[in-house]
Amino acid sequence: MTSNLSVVAYDDDDNAGITISTLHCVDGEEVSEIGRGCDLQVVLNSEPTSEVIIELGFNDSSETVFFPMNNTSDEFAFSTSNWSTAQNFYLKGLDD
Repeated sequence: MTSNLSVVAYDDDDNAGITISTLHCVDGEEVSEIGRGCDLQVVLNSEPTSEVIIELGFNDSSETVFFPMNNTSDEFAFSTSNWSTAQNFYLKGLDD
């Protein structure tokens, strides 16, 4: 009797995390107190096993404000079906 044995190695290189990328900034590559802002996007680095909620917040809301572009909430929801679709927001510096 002959036996065939196959060994399969699987390297799972998915790393949990998020990526925030700059799409466009007004007058350069920075947010400033004189009203400059940037269009940004956030996306998950790998497929989640369940829903992931990302809530943007700042230590001092008198310094910065952001506006989600695709929804009316300050949260971004990612699921197993939309995890690789970037969600956009606008970040603007405020004059204190």
